[in-house]
Amino acid sequence: MTGAVFRNAVGGYREEWNAEKQAYDIIFDNEKVAHQVKKKLRVIARATADDKKLLVASIVNEGGMVLMSGKGIADGPALRMASVGICMGGGCAVAKENSDLVILDDKFQSIYSALMWGRTIFHNVRKFMQFQLTVNISLLSTILISAAFCGRPPFTVLELLWCNLVMDILGSIALCTEPYVEGKAGLGGDPKDAKGGDKDDQGTRRRISRKDPLIDHVMWRNIVCQSVYQLTVMLVLIFAGPFMYYETPYNPLYAADLGLSEEEALHRRQNNTFVFNTFMFMSYMNMINSRSVRESDPNVLKNAHRHLLFWLMLAIMIILHGAML
Repeated sequence: MTGAVFRNAVGGYREEWNAEKQAYDIIFDNEKVAHQVKKKLRVIARATADDKKLLVASIVNEGGMVLMSGKGIADGPALRMASVGICMGGGCAVAKENSDLVILDDKFQSIYSALMWGRTIFHNVRKFMQFQLTVNISLLSTILISAAFCGRPPFTVLELLWCNLVMDILGSIALCTEPYVEGKAGLGGDPKDAKGGDKDDQGTRRRISRKDPLIDHVMWRNIVCQSVYQLTVMLVLIFAGPFMYYETPYNPLYAADLGLSEEEALHRRQNNTFVFNTFMFMSYMNMINSRSVRESDPNVLKNAHRHLLFWLMLAIMIILHGAML
């Protein structure tokens, strides 16, 4: 429909100042009619700036998300009202100031690339959070339990600093730099997912809803199961390791080395080092597991050949780990 037909169809409206948003809200006289027009609308021809503003307002008023692109002065109100305002590279200064994102060129393909990169970054952050929460839960639980029963944690200050380096810096570089892949193979997955999951009916990655939790039930399942596994392994090594690996076992419940012989104190330090190395290599492998946080895409090695920086960071971690020892 044309812009004139659209304006007549939605009916009357008024603008009310919203002090919280510091902007005007558009209130339609008949929200139901505006919704029906918007639902059937596909293309507006000869649309004015007011038509764009009305269309954006009809979507935003229903709690929907809308992306608005523009480059002229008259597009400023609609750009500011939209969930995401995008200004093309050739746009005026007013449009750029009212936009959330400025595209450096005038290609609409760049908008698609920006959207895909935004969704990819969101999933990359999820991957890193799954990895970091797993490491933190298992590490802190081990320290608390060993400190409560043994009087001292099995890790030294230097080892804890190394854990922090792996969790924060190198881990974020490895997991948060995953590129998006063109085509259904990279963006899509299983279209048979009951509620669409991370995919729509065409098998391409669906948009991220504001109601979507940052950590969903699949991620919590992965975090809890992996944390329990790592914690179990480390507690077995801490409390049963002295009896499994040494002919003259020491008492792991001694808080200090004063009650131990020189040989037993040496065995304790060796066992603590073994616990630390085991924990770190479990974390390295869990970093590979964290490449997938979607139940519809369980293959953690999918498109792994496209992310060489991940393998470089993993190799650097292992090499530096060996050098530290």
